[in-house]
Amino acid sequence: MKLLNQMELLLSTCKNRYVLTREVAEYAKKTPSPNAVILAIWLMARKTK
Repeated sequence: MKLLNQMELLLSTCKNRYVLTREVAEYAKKTPSPNAVILAIWLMARKTK
């Protein structure tokens, strides 16, 4: 549950939230591991700031 909250926070602080969400969705389809998806979200959020 805590990880979901962190993901929400990252998405809400991201200026280009819609592009980020689409990228994450594409990545999540290719990657079965939730941790890898969360890492990708974090990296993308850092990249867009």
